[in-house]
Amino acid sequence: MSIKEKSKSRIRRRVAIATTCVLLGVAAGILAETPAQNIVTSFEEVKFPPPKPLGNSTATSAFLWSDPVTGANRALVKFTKGSTNRHYHTYDYQCVVVKGPVTHWTEKIPEAGAKQLGPGSYWYQPKGQVHQDTCLTDECVLFVDNFSRGETIDASAKK
Repeated sequence: MSIKEKSKSRIRRRVAIATTCVLLGVAAGILAETPAQNIVTSFEEVKFPPPKPLGNSTATSAFLWSDPVTGANRALVKFTKGSTNRHYHTYDYQCVVVKGPVTHWTEKIPEAGAKQLGPGSYWYQPKGQVHQDTCLTDECVLFVDNFSRGETIDASAKK
């Protein structure tokens, strides 16, 4: 084997070792976030941080699971009677109503056409689509599955 071929072989081996180390590090991070035993938590035990204003409502999120690589997460979101501001997300999400009723509408389905959604109701929200939600009772709870990390952007001024 020539010196040039040996050098290429060493470089390939180093790249393969470095790639393996990175992949093992990512896997270790994921496994560190994945509990080795099942977790059972009653709703009363879920720790919600103090609520923050959101439109003429208030909201708080208790994160149940998250993926450190993609930022995907699942959370319970609790909010009070009233409407959120018009907003959109930089990520897709899906949602199941746990306690309601709520309404969820977009610019394509205006508030007047929004269905009342009780417990068990579902919606999928693509990123970038302006929408708004209203809790029609004293307290509403949603189970939200966010597909990746991102931001929630206020669109109140956007027409």
